[in-house]
Amino acid sequence: LNGPRVGDRHRAELLQSLLAPGAADPLYFIDVAVPLRAPDGCVSGVLAAHLHWRWAANVVGAIVPRKSARQQIDVFLVDQDGHISYPDRAVGADRVPEGLLSEVPQVLSSWPEGGEYLSVALPVPEALPASPLRWRVVVRQPLTAALGDLIDLQRVVLGVTLLASLVFLLLAWWGARVISRPLEVLTGL
Repeated sequence: LNGPRVGDRHRAELLQSLLAPGAADPLYFIDVAVPLRAPDGCVSGVLAAHLHWRWAANVVGAIVPRKSARQQIDVFLVDQDGHISYPDRAVGADRVPEGLLSEVPQVLSSWPEGGEYLSVALPVPEALPASPLRWRVVVRQPLTAALGDLIDLQRVVLGVTLLASLVFLLLAWWGARVISRPLEVLTGL
């Protein structure tokens, strides 16, 4: 009644029993409520809605680059406690590493399923500061995939350096030979 309100993601078991009884996957919703005021400013009612959580997949799918799967990039939506809310395959199973949600977030982090990842966590702008959700978007990529191009570049640079060194040594040997040959002839060697 005091103003617009957004509730955090939650299961709606009663609604699921009516909409999708016996479904294996739980239904998740976000609650939104806005007071309706008469011209004189008095509250005349409240408009409330359950928003299906599926919209998160549509929004994230629209902003994630198409080649992210090939580059092994994962995008997560995380609640204020560090629990993964999106994608659904990770809900309840994982938490993001504690270091990602600290004041000075770690860029290199170890995740529960193992492996080192380059990770970044950014806060989602609050739509209603009066009812903040404190969500974060976390993007991660395995360290080996993130540094793969750099490692390939290092190999190319090393190969070019070795080849250039070999050519330089051959030119130096040939130049020394050209210069020293007349001296050898003069000395009778």
